Amino acid sequence: MGTWSFYTNVVNPHGNGEVMEGMVMAGDAAASSSPAATTQSPPSPQTAEEAGGGDAVVPRALAGLPLTALESGDEALTAVEQLHGKALGTGLDAAWVAHYGDAGQATLWVSRSANPQDAQVLFVRMTDKIAEGNSPFSGSKPMSGAELEGYELDGMGQKHYYFVAGADLYWLAVAPDLAQPALAELVESAVAVPAGG
Repeated sequence: MGTWSFYTNVVNPHGNGEVMEGMVMAGDAAASSSPAATTQSPPSPQTAEEAGGGDAVVPRALAGLPLTALESGDEALTAVEQLHGKALGTGLDAAWVAHYGDAGQATLWVSRSANPQDAQVLFVRMTDKIAEGNSPFSGSKPMSGAELEGYELDGMGQKHYYFVAGADLYWLAVAPDLAQPALAELVESAVAVPAGG
């Protein structure tokens, strides 16, 4: 495989150094002045109803940051499938991509599998791929103090957390100074989501 699909499909999907929104390193002037950052605007915000029931899965705010854009449907499924990569599996029933704060301080990807067992399989595959060491992430360790099993990572100037709640797999990329409150609020929200959304 050589490289991990999160990097090649999400962080640098075009192979030209452009970084997807939400993956820009904090304080990275080169990335923020790239053509992608200056010519592409963030997706327009949607209400939870427009986003196909994302209200139950995607919090309205995290760590004081308002939800500024929410993608769902085919667009979000494509983005999340690229995040997972073909090597990690397919068969997602739904997906959401949420952006928080006006400066992109946090991005949340959520994928819904057909059942909790499928979500757990995807979680284990992601963990195994990250452990291979071919990703832009480092410092993998279990999330501390959380109600759910998951992992914490560092990379691209952000803190990253991923975990499973029911049939939903969450990945949060967030500015380090907002990481702990954002994670606590996200876990609380995820635990409250009814099975299957």
